[in-house]
Parts: sequence; C-alpha cells; structure tokens
Amino acid sequence: MLNIARPRGIDRDLIEGDLTKPLTMDDAAYGAVISGGTFTHGHAGPDCLSELVHLTRPGAMSCCGTLPAVHDATGFGSALALLVIHSQISPVQFHDIAIYEDVDHDDANDRGLVILFARL
Repeated sequence: MLNIARPRGIDRDLIEGDLTKPLTMDDAAYGAVISGGTFTHGHAGPDCLSELVHLTRPGAMSCCGTLPAVHDATGFGSALALLVIHSQISPVQFHDIAIYEDVDHDDANDRGLVILFARL
C-alpha cells in the first residue's frame, strides 16, 4: 500500500509498522486515526487498538472499519470495553454500513461495522 500511496505525494509521512508490536513513534503524535481494512479479516487483532490509542492526542477521534463476524470472533468488543472502563477512550459508537453499492456479485450484500471513539 505504501508503494501505491508514495507516487501520489499527498501524505506528509509514510511509515511502515507492525501493529502487533510497539511502534517507534511518539505518544500523542496524531490528531486522528482512520483505519480501513486493517481490522477486517483478523490479521490485526484487538490488541492493536491500545497501540493506536497511545499514538493520538487527548480528544483525537478514531474511526476504524471492521466486519461484524471478525469483531465478534476476535474479541474487539471486550478490548474496546476495557479501554472505556480504564478511561482511555470515550464510549464507542457503532455504525452499520453497506460495503458495496451498485454491484452484482456474491458479496454484494455484505455489511461493515464502523467503530468511532475519542481518546480521553
């Protein structure tokens, strides 16, 4: 994905990282997190959420997309609940969305789950 983004020249920084390990970035360095595709098929589990939270400033919004089945099967609900209970993030908002529009294939009716919260 970095090779696709680089030639466009619209990103200030392109950083390769492994969310399953601590990132070598400053705490509270970012004003928001937008994640699409990272938490959709289980390759990056809910333990990665706390790593993303530490990267954001207090009040920063995070918007992460996932699939309902992945959310349920991999423990995202519990991980988010613990972050709320420990006053690391605001209560979470969920939005059910259509993944595809105006397509005709086997996955045309698939639904996605958008997760919104703020760092406290």
